[in-house]
Amino acid sequence: MRMFGQQDLSAFDTLDHDKHRQRREPWNPYFSKQSVTRIQPLLIQAVVDKLCTRLAEYQKAGKPVVMTHAFSCVTSDIISEYSFPEGYNLLDRPEFDSAHYEAWMSLSKMSHVLKQFGWLYPLLDSMPMWVTRITSPEMYLILKSQNLLLEQATKLSSKRGTSDYKEMTSRPSMMQAFMDSPTLPESDKTPSRIKAEAQIAIGAGTLTTTHALKAATYHILANPDIHDKLMTELEAQIPDPAKPPSLRVLEQMPYLSAIMHETLRIFYGNSHRLQRIFPSRVVTYKDIIIPPGTPISMSAVHVHDNPTYFPDPYKFDPGRWQGPNPPYKYIVPFGKGSRMCVGMELAKAEILTTLANMFRRFGKEIELYETSASHGVENSINRYGLTEVFTPAHSSEIDIVFVHGLNGHPYDTWASDQERTFWPSELLPPSFEDTRARVLNYGYPAGIGPEGSEVSGDKIHNHAEQLVQTLCANRKRSAAKHPIIFIAHSLGGILVKRALIFSSGKRGEKTERLRSIFVSTYGILFLGTPHLGATHLGGERGKWTSWSDRICRVALLNTSGDTQSQLSEALKPNSEALQNIDRQFVELLRDFRVFYFHEMKPTKVDGVLKHIVDEESATPVHHDVERAGIHQDHDHMCKFDKNSSPGFMLVSEAVGRYASEAPKSIERRWQVEQDEQRMKKDVRILELCDTVTGGISQATFNSPHGGTVDQRTESSRTFQKKSNLPEPPPRRFWVVPRDPIKGFIGREAQLDDISTHFVKSSTLRPQVLILHALGGQGKSQIILKYCQRWREKYPGVFWVNASSEDLALQSYARIASDLRGDLSADVGDKDRVIEIVKSHLEDWDEPWLMVFDNYDQPDVFTGIRCFFPEKENSHVIVTSCHAGLDRLGTTMELPAMSPDEGVHLLLRSYSDDEINDNLETAKEIVHRLGGLPLAIDQAATYIKYKLIPSRRLGEFLHTYEVQREKILKYTPSRFWEYNSMQIHGEEDQSKAINAFTTWEMSLEQLITANQTEKDELTHFLTLSAFFNPTRIEEPLFSNYWNDTYYQDTSGWLHIVSTTHHSADTSLNTQNPRGPWDTDKFWEMLVKMHELSLLQNIENNAEAAAFSLHPLVRDWLQVREKSSYQQYVAESFLVVESSAHICARKYDSGSKNQRTKLLPHVDACLSNDEQNPENHQLGRERASHNVAHWVATLYDDCGRYESAEKLMRRVTNRGDVDMRYYNFLGSILSSQARYDEALQLCRESLQLRQEDLGDRDPQTRNCMSTLARALSASGKHDEAEKMHRELLQLNEEILGKTNKETLCNRTVLAESLYQQKKYVDSEKLARETLALCQTALEPDLVFKLATMGTLAIALRGQKLLNEARNLQLEVVQASHDVFGKDYPQTMVHMFNLAAILEDCDSEESEKLYRQVIQSNERVLRKGHPYTLSSMENLAALLREKGAQDEAVKLQRQVVLLSWETLGEEDPDMLRRVHNLAAYVDDNNDLDEAEKLYRHVIELAKKVLGNGDPRTLQVMHNLAYLLHRKGKRKEAKDLEQQIAGLKAAAKQHDVVNNGRAIHPSTNERKRWRFW
Repeated sequence: MRMFGQQDLSAFDTLDHDKHRQRREPWNPYFSKQSVTRIQPLLIQAVVDKLCTRLAEYQKAGKPVVMTHAFSCVTSDIISEYSFPEGYNLLDRPEFDSAHYEAWMSLSKMSHVLKQFGWLYPLLDSMPMWVTRITSPEMYLILKSQNLLLEQATKLSSKRGTSDYKEMTSRPSMMQAFMDSPTLPESDKTPSRIKAEAQIAIGAGTLTTTHALKAATYHILANPDIHDKLMTELEAQIPDPAKPPSLRVLEQMPYLSAIMHETLRIFYGNSHRLQRIFPSRVVTYKDIIIPPGTPISMSAVHVHDNPTYFPDPYKFDPGRWQGPNPPYKYIVPFGKGSRMCVGMELAKAEILTTLANMFRRFGKEIELYETSASHGVENSINRYGLTEVFTPAHSSEIDIVFVHGLNGHPYDTWASDQERTFWPSELLPPSFEDTRARVLNYGYPAGIGPEGSEVSGDKIHNHAEQLVQTLCANRKRSAAKHPIIFIAHSLGGILVKRALIFSSGKRGEKTERLRSIFVSTYGILFLGTPHLGATHLGGERGKWTSWSDRICRVALLNTSGDTQSQLSEALKPNSEALQNIDRQFVELLRDFRVFYFHEMKPTKVDGVLKHIVDEESATPVHHDVERAGIHQDHDHMCKFDKNSSPGFMLVSEAVGRYASEAPKSIERRWQVEQDEQRMKKDVRILELCDTVTGGISQATFNSPHGGTVDQRTESSRTFQKKSNLPEPPPRRFWVVPRDPIKGFIGREAQLDDISTHFVKSSTLRPQVLILHALGGQGKSQIILKYCQRWREKYPGVFWVNASSEDLALQSYARIASDLRGDLSADVGDKDRVIEIVKSHLEDWDEPWLMVFDNYDQPDVFTGIRCFFPEKENSHVIVTSCHAGLDRLGTTMELPAMSPDEGVHLLLRSYSDDEINDNLETAKEIVHRLGGLPLAIDQAATYIKYKLIPSRRLGEFLHTYEVQREKILKYTPSRFWEYNSMQIHGEEDQSKAINAFTTWEMSLEQLITANQTEKDELTHFLTLSAFFNPTRIEEPLFSNYWNDTYYQDTSGWLHIVSTTHHSADTSLNTQNPRGPWDTDKFWEMLVKMHELSLLQNIENNAEAAAFSLHPLVRDWLQVREKSSYQQYVAESFLVVESSAHICARKYDSGSKNQRTKLLPHVDACLSNDEQNPENHQLGRERASHNVAHWVATLYDDCGRYESAEKLMRRVTNRGDVDMRYYNFLGSILSSQARYDEALQLCRESLQLRQEDLGDRDPQTRNCMSTLARALSASGKHDEAEKMHRELLQLNEEILGKTNKETLCNRTVLAESLYQQKKYVDSEKLARETLALCQTALEPDLVFKLATMGTLAIALRGQKLLNEARNLQLEVVQASHDVFGKDYPQTMVHMFNLAAILEDCDSEESEKLYRQVIQSNERVLRKGHPYTLSSMENLAALLREKGAQDEAVKLQRQVVLLSWETLGEEDPDMLRRVHNLAAYVDDNNDLDEAEKLYRHVIELAKKVLGNGDPRTLQVMHNLAYLLHRKGKRKEAKDLEQQIAGLKAAAKQHDVVNNGRAIHPSTNERKRWRFW
């Protein structure tokens, strides 16, 4: 099977039925019952005896044993000795050989990946073994093992028919059986075939039996009763441990056999499904007919864990096999049929022999070490969702549910720190022993940590709803009415409260099951829950003390942005969310038994002891609740390792008490609940009966208004009295023209927010809520759903179409007719219609709800307030796309759909399995559509219309980018539920709307009297769509306006200048440019935001800014598709006008400008990809200058690959400016592609010198670029010469204090340092610093670079204190000005770490790790800067004695270098040599020897035989050979070295007989430029 790296080679993975039978035939005799019985005393018993001898050694030394490794040695030795000419003898190795076991475990874990990606294993197999050893030591061991098997098979095959073959097969083996099999064809006797069979034998024969023995040993030792019964039987049947019995005797021991069968049941062997195919006959299962060739599969898990066959299946119970009818029929660990496991009898024999001998010889002296039930629990607990951690012996009758808190974990929160006692399953159950309770543990994402850790983006209500849904699903059958007791820590308590509030409100027919959680809950134990908020939850831990810590902190600043999740925000003191939850929970409190616990010990936060949740917040004053303190801090108040732990007695007693009281109380509560449900049904029956009696008691008006009105008469009340039914509800009005769309999904958070808003204190006037959002966000649908959900709360719900005043009057006329009881009202009398409605509603005693929908034109419909009836406690909701309605009431912004809600809306026509299989793809689609419900629904309809299968859902995103307009304008021809409310003022007509039409309607409102102004506004909005929509700032446009180079193209921006177009264009014939007008720009943004064309706007001291919804951006781009290319071109001009302002400037302001500009440049280039290739940026001469400025911006930001891509476009033309070639060479050098850079720079310089001469600025610029490239590539002599030539020219032409001259001096000083001319480097650096002080235009970046060069020059001279202080100053200044992610800042930090190596290795290590982390984030893992940092850290760790970590890190360096450099690059050779040295230090001499030899072979080829570096590696190998005892070979190698040295006239590299490795000073450093 390809999941184990092979296919159709061994019998195990042969698909053909007949071929499988033929290949299995040689196996059968070897693993028959008779053969296993024969070898048991000779092989199995001998290996087990060796195991017992080794265990006795450990016992004598008092050392614990990892039995997994010990058992794997036993099983491997047995199967290898039985199968191959040469066995493994792993039991002879010290500490038991774990590598063999781990290797096969790695293959087992990888099998799921290998099964799906069949090409992966051949790829790994084809790599050189030395590369595999570096990249994956586990895979290396597997391949090595397979190669050994292949060697044995090849050796055996090559000797067939010779006398040597007889000698080799004097001891029969399975390999020989295959070679000599008369039934196998010769094609099946090849070494590769035999190797495949052997691989299956060793893999299956090792892992499965090892795990079975491990499971059996654990359960025997963890259950004293089982241990005692086993020992009693063994002592009776085996009087003398030194005389072990035969296999037949062992099989007849009833309790030992029962343990074996129970082990095989609880340990499945294979948990995945094993397929079987009947090739030629029909199979019938019950009433199902399965045709031939159909794969049929089932997992043993479903059988072995089936409580029908094995009651209480998760309990290890050997007794189930000792009754009158043992369930042998249902145990299938070895499979069934012709493909069942051939090694079944061998495995049973190994289990029986090992257990009997081990426990008989060591008896009660064996005990578990650092292994408990909780260790098993930890691995079995689901990180998210419910896990049943304790199951009673008989069916349960109560559920105890644990819920962890903030930054918590379903296991770690409750497990004690030292003993790792998981008290919910280990200590708590005895407290409710008289009640059959099961214990459930709930996990959910509740993180607020830094980047890289789990951070929850959900709100509390999301988690609460998920908890209720999960509990209902778990309790859906007989347990649905079982009582519940919650035990919650910290945030978990808030979650439980919110869940119960949510559950209590579910009374609808379709969601009534969710109410069962509220009805069933009896008790809640709150452990440290911040009911009133917590000041220090999730706060900063630790304190920055030493100066080096401050540097580390500098490196960590702003790494994660906003690290606070919405959960932590909700827990702040006086949080409105907490207040709402507490207020609603207090109303439910009478239904529960509640126990509040608070922490009594403080926690150290920022060096100060503080209570995380104080007593006031943890134990609020509520009536009839219990309170107590636990003498622990916040984190440990929920961890108990024994019964005497502080607080456990209080908690367990409360749980036991609640558990005993709950069943009867909850039974009564369910009876009341069912009575209420029956009463509701009776009322419904009454309503139906009233209707049938002639329509007298109920009149239903459905026409012409679409709503219904219930009017009860005396006859109904009389009928009510005669029946014993409850009093019917009062007259109710439901004047709503439509229902929510059929596929309404989610939006529970927003519905809850609306409900919470109206819970607030009453006012004299009706409470007005404005629901504001972009068109298509689902405002109307949410309010329709709200009306539907709370229909029973309001005696009247009225819907008004507020699109215009005329339509509002039509709606009021309809409402007036319903309120008066007639079917007509005069719309012509506006005041009369309004007065009828207001007078009726203002006289009502009960609150009503009125909705004003689509109030999007407040400038036209100005009198809406006069439509509001004045009635306290009543509610008005206004939906609008217009943002400026705060004076009417409270505005609530409607957010985009959550990813989960969006996915369910998008994929509602797919099955659950298809949704789960395509969840991530669907989330990408929802994200791309901006979470806009209308657009998502349109996409879903389009997908359904196109019949796109789930497996091709990923293609939709590509289709969308190509056909955005088609998709977002698509509506089905029939039954599309999104319709406008009017056409030309006629409300009862409607037309289908789509995402685009909603925004076109908003755009129409931008119409002004001046057509030119309208065109300019539209142009501005459209151009904005070609930038990154997240944040677009005012300077992007003001820079464009002020750039005189673009006066012709930016003329339309007159709309926001002080010189504006007049209505009479003749007055502006000269069209003079005026200054930018910030106030006019802001006014324009406000107008567009009010129309929801802009998503957000802000105006701060720096500049105004706005954002666009991603789909509004799409719409704007699509609606101007004929001008798309022109808009892309202009967008580049806009960003270029800002780019040249901040290019090559390194002050903090310029750095911030670049950071803000970069996303817009990326967006422009992304848009440019849609243009024809020959018109893309940089491919035409006209766009070369813009492309150069954009590439410069990328280069300044360290985006070298992006910069190179653009400049490649420019230089692909043959007639371009030579400065572009020079710039490309500089970019290549920055990427450490020195050969390419040097070639390009040399060619560019030669052409410049020929055309312009040496003194031309462009020539000098080429000289500077080439000199830096030479220095970076290690050609220091040539680099120094060119630097000095250039310096002389610059001083003559520009002067000594010119910025360019100073830069030249700094780079020359760095070049001198690279050549170890430390004194010269220091002198030049100090002179340069002095000149910087007198420069007219001092440049901080050059000054810091010069200071850094001076610092490392001082370090080279061992002047460490001065070097450290100077470099620290450089790092702090660079961070403050340029930021931690600026490449030069990381270089400075790297050099500081290098300086600290010699004086403070601990601080140096910290800094190296921070530099590596920053490099990987900002640059990439394989970037030269990153690799240099990793290499230096590895060397430092080696010097500190951390050999293992040094080797691991250097392996990563070698692997990453191999991917980018290839194996023949000199840097690559040096890094592999360093790895060999580290492995050598770690005493892995075999691997070190192989690596040395590999380096020598390549070094001779690349560097030459006499190169000092080649000779150094040869010397190290000779020294290693001496230590391995290969003295002759070592001497020969030393003589070879001497000959090569003499030939090359090199200096002696031998140093007192010790290996020569690179010193700290010789390690490669980063370069400044």
